[in-house]
Amino acid sequence: MALKKFNDGEVFYSDDMDALVAGSHMRFASAAARDAALVGGLAPANGMLATLADQNLAYRYNGVMNPKKWMPTPGTVLFAYGNTNAQALAGNTTNYLITNWNVNLLGTRNLNNWFNPTTGRFAPDLAGFYEIAGGICFSQAGSSYAYYRALEIFYGNDATGAMCLQQGSMWQAPYTQADMYLHILGTFYYQPSGNAYAALSVNNTYTSALNVNPAGQPGYFSVKYLGS
Repeated sequence: MALKKFNDGEVFYSDDMDALVAGSHMRFASAAARDAALVGGLAPANGMLATLADQNLAYRYNGVMNPKKWMPTPGTVLFAYGNTNAQALAGNTTNYLITNWNVNLLGTRNLNNWFNPTTGRFAPDLAGFYEIAGGICFSQAGSSYAYYRALEIFYGNDATGAMCLQQGSMWQAPYTQADMYLHILGTFYYQPSGNAYAALSVNNTYTSALNVNPAGQPGYFSVKYLGS
């Protein structure tokens, strides 16, 4: 779409208005309002920008990819949840997904519902690079044996299994310490395929159960979109 310079007294035609709107950063109340307005001659074109007031987020239209779609702008935090649900992690457990994330730290934001807080799985329908941040507290008081704890960024598929993309871990020495917090930050490329998903998971090589997210020590999980 070429830029046009207007002169004083020049007639402003409808095509000029259409081109002006298409090249502007538009604002709509919601995605439904945007989709209802941008039809016909104003149908979305590659590179269009639009902000949604109900989300306070900007989107860019990608008219090259298949299917064409509105995409979050790079740097958008898609969701951020906390978890105050204490969960018992049985002894000798690996790849235990943290579920039931019950506190939306961004009000109501969960972009496109790509994150399922009940299952703990993040499954966008948009290929690209994502940044995951998370933290989990483990609690086991009075232990007299060394054990290993790990918090992982887990990338899986129900049909083909899963793999650990990144791991933050620690050995608990044979002394008594009630609570320990693990944080993790990692970037990965996600390609939608079947039932592919990413999640936070934990390991416990101790023979007895560990408490995950004990009272007063909630976990957190957030994902940021970095771009395609």
